[in-house]
Amino acid sequence: MKKRLVALVMTLCVAAALVVPAGAANSGSAEDLRYDITNRQEVKDNTTASFDYASAYKWAEEVGFPDDFLKNISEESLQRVYYDNASADNLVIGYDTDNILMGDNQPSVRAGNIGSNNMELRSFSVKHKNANGKITKVIIYFTAYWKPGKPAYRATDAIITNWDSTQWYFQDHSFWGRVEKVPNTSPDNTATTVYSDSVPAKCLQGGLGWYAPLSYITQAYTPVIRIGYELRPRNSNMPDGTTYTSSVTATYGHKSIGIQSISISGSGASVTMSGQDYEMGAVCNIKHG
Repeated sequence: MKKRLVALVMTLCVAAALVVPAGAANSGSAEDLRYDITNRQEVKDNTTASFDYASAYKWAEEVGFPDDFLKNISEESLQRVYYDNASADNLVIGYDTDNILMGDNQPSVRAGNIGSNNMELRSFSVKHKNANGKITKVIIYFTAYWKPGKPAYRATDAIITNWDSTQWYFQDHSFWGRVEKVPNTSPDNTATTVYSDSVPAKCLQGGLGWYAPLSYITQAYTPVIRIGYELRPRNSNMPDGTTYTSSVTATYGHKSIGIQSISISGSGASVTMSGQDYEMGAVCNIKHG
């Protein structure tokens, strides 16, 4: 698996990020958990209070976000990425470009694989470290890029993601999801957001799942699906390094008439989905120790 880590120390004169107290999985109502990203930290230009996309994009390139991540990124998604990371003094950005063929190691899987000629599912991680080299949090991003004109049938897709809850806990209110679109005839254009959410469909300390409605997007456009969320180490003294690897997995499911359900596993340890006709997997590896 092709991997690249970019380590960079940066000092930015920005306001401190809003800190939400650590806790268990989301337990409040959906309304309680929603928030408006426009109230969060934004990139400002010198003359207006509007979000400065060009400056934020340049910042993302300078701190080491790869082209695969920034490809087509919408204004709303870039604003959130900036909010997630701009106040950090020390970032380590990693990404994985290979997809997992779900049936290879999971013979119980009945859904077919989404071919790489139809979609790419990419994983990215951003480790935040303090001055002592300890990991304070990791921002996880998964992005699904459909190929131009795909998929043929557009209802409601879904993405689930799971992690080791003995090592990491989900930070409340940190999730965000976007369904974006780009013109088939201009696949390199900046995406336009057509659906946005800040509450996963299911969430527990070990996994979460989210529905991605594609029905908003006509066949003249290609969908891009992005999710992001924050994990924090249960060991507050976890050092950065390469001795150990924690894997965060994701499965993207597609069905012509819509995914049936996202649910908590019977053991209560992970999030699962059912009803998909096709799926693709990805893994995000976090190095530490």
